[in-house]
Amino acid sequence: MSIYRFAISLFLFFVLIATPNSSAREWTAQSGHKITGDLLSVQDGIVKISLPEGFVAEIPLDKLSEEDQKFVEAQTAKKETDDSPFVLKREPVPPDDSHKDLREMVMADYQNVHAGDTSQFGLNVTPAKFSSYQEAAELGIAEGQALCGFCYYAGHGVPKDATEGGKWIRKAAEQGNALGQTYLGSLYISGQGVPKDVAEGIKWIRKAAEQGNVAAQRQLAMYYKHGILDVPKNESEADKWSRKVFEHYRNAAEQGDVTAQMSLGNMYMQGEGVPKDAAEGVKWMRKAAEQEYEPAQQQLSQFYMTGIYGVPKDEAEADKWYRKIFERRRNAAEQGDVTAQMSLGNMYIQGQGVPKDVAEGVKWIRKAAEQGNVHAQIQLASNYMHGLLDVPRDTAEGIKWYRKAAEQGDVTALFTLGQNYAAGNGVAKDMTEALKWFGKAVEQQPTYASVIGGYYEHGSGGFPKNVTEAVKWYDKAAERGDPSAKNAFWEREKAKEKAELAKAVRDAEEAKRKAEKAATEAAQLQQQLQQTAATLAATQLQQQQQQHHQQTQQQGQNQDAGIGAIVLSNWRRGDRQSTRIVATALGMGEREVRVSQYRVGNNGNITWYIITYQFLSFNNRFSPSETSIFRVNPDGSIDMVD
Repeated sequence: MSIYRFAISLFLFFVLIATPNSSAREWTAQSGHKITGDLLSVQDGIVKISLPEGFVAEIPLDKLSEEDQKFVEAQTAKKETDDSPFVLKREPVPPDDSHKDLREMVMADYQNVHAGDTSQFGLNVTPAKFSSYQEAAELGIAEGQALCGFCYYAGHGVPKDATEGGKWIRKAAEQGNALGQTYLGSLYISGQGVPKDVAEGIKWIRKAAEQGNVAAQRQLAMYYKHGILDVPKNESEADKWSRKVFEHYRNAAEQGDVTAQMSLGNMYMQGEGVPKDAAEGVKWMRKAAEQEYEPAQQQLSQFYMTGIYGVPKDEAEADKWYRKIFERRRNAAEQGDVTAQMSLGNMYIQGQGVPKDVAEGVKWIRKAAEQGNVHAQIQLASNYMHGLLDVPRDTAEGIKWYRKAAEQGDVTALFTLGQNYAAGNGVAKDMTEALKWFGKAVEQQPTYASVIGGYYEHGSGGFPKNVTEAVKWYDKAAERGDPSAKNAFWEREKAKEKAELAKAVRDAEEAKRKAEKAATEAAQLQQQLQQTAATLAATQLQQQQQQHHQQTQQQGQNQDAGIGAIVLSNWRRGDRQSTRIVATALGMGEREVRVSQYRVGNNGNITWYIITYQFLSFNNRFSPSETSIFRVNPDGSIDMVD
């Protein structure tokens, strides 16, 4: 090879080594995962890529995207056509030992959480330890990002902040961290820290499950088995993931892993991925307990105390394991461990592993609360607010402890403090202050917005009834991924409107029925009165005629004093004259009156009529027939006598 070509090859080699990050490439796997780094080498179908902090990623060539495969093949072809004796290959940069201790601490804690042991993790995170996780997260260490996000989300060592937690968990997940992917999926499903999106949540959990994360595999198995969270039931898919979990725990348990032994015992107890077998479950649980694994000892105690899952009740055996837990926690509590103090207090209160002693229990819980343990603060606050466990009721003291817990960001304390300000319980009623604390709680737990909406809707919890405000809070919950309360509210409103409309229709129908009945009864009564009046009038006329006739006979002469005997004609068919008389008397037009018959007679210069007639009523129908007496005076005026 010419000296010129050799010099060019040598130049390219040193340029590639000297500039590791200036042209870093973004690599994409077929699974969708992405990393950024430089190509190191390709050997036996394995591509090596350099990453920050001296790490090296290895991936089979056929697992890369089509575009990245072509890039690697092009680089390989370029190298093969070069006659240079130098191999285009970079060795990994030695790791930076300046953060070695930090990495080791984070990785140790991460492995515990990754294995599923979160029961004690959160309780042991101090603000100083959280700062270490945050430092690791800011250095780009995925495990540190996952732990930092989990602490923000759960409020371990730092005030709760679901949004900040979601940010760090996403960073870990996007680096392919399985625990971060599992957490991110759970956040999407619950709508905390990110908009609620069940499909997106399942996608991230599946990514973690496919990497072998046991927690993610168990979640998928549960979702598919029970068909929850919009995931369709799929027995075969559920069984597939359950079997993977079972095999993982069995292999680890056989090697003495205590968390795996406990988990395997629970799978046997519940028949998850394996037929139910209580005896086999107790066997594995006991193996973990005998290795002083406290969660297993506690669970074993509960099994023997309650006899659940078919385990024979044995109080002596339960007390033996409780006693082991008690001794361990007492030793730690006496050395100032706040978590142990809280646990020890509750063991005294419940009489687990020691004779029941409420006063001693409250003493240890107070010690933990005074050292800032938020769980102890909330428990102590509740005792004071309600006078529980021989603690004298003192609402002001209760508010003090709720405030201490709230100032640490505990969502339960935030919401409870808001409730007390709204109701004026232990403090002066102050809705502005109440809404301040409620707002902080809703930032972490969107479902609380629905609760506040309910207070406004029903006028409860010290809130004034205000549907407009209720809708605002329901909208807030919906915007944060919880539309259930808003939907339920509008369903209630629709049901109310429907019920009110139905009631209005029923009321109208009832009013109509009553009106028709009253009209019928009135018409019948009027007809009876008219008939009675007509009969009475006829009787009076007849009596007058008879009296006049008798007087005429007795006196033998006709007294022309304007009153003479009335002789009525026979009934005649109604005519225009009789119609005019009725219309004039009633103040109506002649077309609004019908006369069927009448009788007429004279008494001196007064003409009397008895007329049966009908008149046009308000509904443009003629009324029932009536009979009345009319008098035509000498001056032509007409009076209706009855």
